[in-house]
Amino acid sequence: MLKLKELIGMLQENETQRWEVIKKTFVKNKTLKGLGGNDRMAQVVALLAQFSEGLEGIKDVLKN
Repeated sequence: MLKLKELIGMLQENETQRWEVIKKTFVKNKTLKGLGGNDRMAQVVALLAQFSEGLEGIKDVLKN
């Protein structure tokens, strides 16, 4: 429903924030898809993704 509301321009502010979180999570999961849990490279990529999210959070706080 959020995607439909976005397409027709009817998202409210709280829905926009939730939709952005969903899209970020989707991209992260798609990036990590297929990487094995025991694979060292997969673990490094996962840690870098988490680090990047942390930096984004800091950036958002500093903007406000």
